[in-house]
Amino acid sequence: MDPIETAGNADAGPSQPRPADSQPANITVLANRRFPVPPSYYTEFTPERWKKSQRLRAAGALPGKGKEKASEGIITDTEESYMNVDAESDEQSHQRTDVNDLAIFRPPRLDWVKRETTWNAFGRVYQRRPKALTAEQLGIPNFKPQDVELSDKQYMHLLLRSIIHTKLKLLETYTKSVRPTYVLEQHFGIPHEGEHYVQHMSNLAATMLTIANGLRETQARLTLELTIRRQIDRRKEQTRVLREKCAEIAARLTSLQQEVHSSGVILIAGAKGEEIDSMHKMDLS
Repeated sequence: MDPIETAGNADAGPSQPRPADSQPANITVLANRRFPVPPSYYTEFTPERWKKSQRLRAAGALPGKGKEKASEGIITDTEESYMNVDAESDEQSHQRTDVNDLAIFRPPRLDWVKRETTWNAFGRVYQRRPKALTAEQLGIPNFKPQDVELSDKQYMHLLLRSIIHTKLKLLETYTKSVRPTYVLEQHFGIPHEGEHYVQHMSNLAATMLTIANGLRETQARLTLELTIRRQIDRRKEQTRVLREKCAEIAARLTSLQQEVHSSGVILIAGAKGEEIDSMHKMDLS
């Protein structure tokens, strides 16, 4: 299977941070850490802003969250009060912006989520019913042979063998003499040795991931069946232990009853013997 190089924005690297003197101290500290900087949304959730949003919401002045039905042309009372943007002062504009910023405290409308099938949270769009993207939607070339019928298991084995073969080719390339970077970029359009092999392995791994995502439903069903089977086996074991314990207790009670019965017989026999002896003594006297 020949390596296939897909177009990608490989040259576009991560954005460079601003100089330390133009950044706040806390942002500079966070940027120097190993983990990525958290989103700025958490700074908005302060007790003061929460109380203010609750007051505005009780007064009916808190705008909604999301698209606000703008596509339908529906204008709320809050929006009507701010239609004349040219006539408002700077202070009113600042207050309106502050009120609109407090809309993050308002939960999304469920009917809008059902209609649009999406909802926003912390700057990200989520699907109401998430679907795994296919290889074609991700722009990954199709590696499956068209003239042979292969199951998903056979296709995964084929992709795995291709990854191993490509990795060996990559190691072979790295063991050769290194050519200058400008020669590779000028004649081959790649930044370094083995770039096409790396890209090909990435496409193969992404294809395997899409196939695995397609098996999530089967995996969930089998996992549920396994969980239920384990619960049944565990309850059977618990029932067996309880039955053994009940049988042991029943045997112990039976033995105690027999001991009590035998003790009672002995006591009765002893009492009768004493009575006979006393009567015999009375006859002799």
